Amino acid sequence: MDGSTGAAASAPELLDEDAARAFLEHFRWPKGPVCPHCKSRGAYRLHPRACSAAPVRKGVLKCKACRRQFTVTVGTAFEHSHIPLSQWLLAIRRWCESRKALSAYQLHSLVGVSRQGAWLMEQRIRQALAPRAARSPGTRRRASWHL
Repeated sequence: MDGSTGAAASAPELLDEDAARAFLEHFRWPKGPVCPHCKSRGAYRLHPRACSAAPVRKGVLKCKACRRQFTVTVGTAFEHSHIPLSQWLLAIRRWCESRKALSAYQLHSLVGVSRQGAWLMEQRIRQALAPRAARSPGTRRRASWHL
C-alpha cells in the first residue's frame, strides 16, 4: 500500500509523522506538555545540533523539574512501538469507523503493516479502549495506557 488511501488523504493528521505527532501532542496536551514522570508542566523541546555525535529524535521533550526526556508516546499504547504514528492514527480511525471490531488481518490490509504489527496494534487498541474495570490490574504498564 502506498498510504494514500481515501481516509488518509482526507485527514491531514494522517499524512506524515510530524503532522501525526503534532496532532497527538495537541490532543493529549491541549494546555502544553506535561511530564509523564513527575507531572510537571515545565518542559522544553530538544533540537538536534549539527555537530552532535548523538542526534536527538524528533519530538523529544525534556522536563525542567526532573530533567528526564520524554515524547508524546510515553505512557500510551504507542510506546515501544516501531510502527509510525501516522499508521497508528489511521488504524484507530479505521477501528472507530467500523461497525464491528476489526481483526488483525483486516488491519494488516487496511493500514499496510505486517501481520505481526497488525496483531500488536489490535491488542493494544483493544487494551486501551477496554473499560477500566476490565483491564487487568496486575499487567505491567498496560493498566495505565490510554490513547
